[in-house]
Amino acid sequence: MNTGEWIKVLGIPNDAIVDRNFPKKILYQNAELSSSEKELIKDGVKRLRWLASIKENNTNVPKYEDEKVRYEEIQYFFLEVSSQDMASKISKFLFNSVPYPQVLIISFEEKYHFQMALTKKNLSDTNSLILENVYVSQWKTMDSMAIREELSPYHYSNQKMTNLKEYYESLLVILLSDTVSISGKNRLGSSKEVIQFFDEFQELDEEIQKLMKLVKLEKQLNKRIELQLKLTQLKNQQKKLLSEYRGD
Repeated sequence: MNTGEWIKVLGIPNDAIVDRNFPKKILYQNAELSSSEKELIKDGVKRLRWLASIKENNTNVPKYEDEKVRYEEIQYFFLEVSSQDMASKISKFLFNSVPYPQVLIISFEEKYHFQMALTKKNLSDTNSLILENVYVSQWKTMDSMAIREELSPYHYSNQKMTNLKEYYESLLVILLSDTVSISGKNRLGSSKEVIQFFDEFQELDEEIQKLMKLVKLEKQLNKRIELQLKLTQLKNQQKKLLSEYRGD
């Protein structure tokens, strides 16, 4: 799909559409980047396009600010990478370079996924935001027959319009539901509860993956059994958390 088709499928309002190239040199001009990181951006970014800018004055969705966070604008970007493995590394440069919450559509060959991030105010620099957590959906194939149905939850008209924070978090909840493929009824009400659940779920998943590697590498039987017992406990804990989320 070209970027115009992405904009149409996501239902971006006409007044919010930008749809122009975004110079990748903005990413690697950061003086704090190492030479290898700059090369990663130069080689890894095939195309970077700014799709849209959702603001109060072009959507009538009010901006939001409190002592911790600021949602003045939400930027949509389309990022085409030369390697699937580079996607998450490059996206962090973009998240750190643009001082607004972002929705990234990342493309590699015939696959795509979404990335979003939660940010907070930088108390030492009021013009910047600090990256907290980055969330990544599953890679999917760009099947023209199925993609419109897959993307319908991300459509502009399906999001909360109370304010830009609620709008962004409603999109993030969709991404998170796609990150951990789940079925069943979600018993959690607010976006905050859903985000907290996924943070806990992913933290457990990371611990489980680390332990699985340690079990395979451990040669001493007694230590391997000890690690295996701990692994089983974590898996049961994760299973219980998922069951509570579903309301089983």
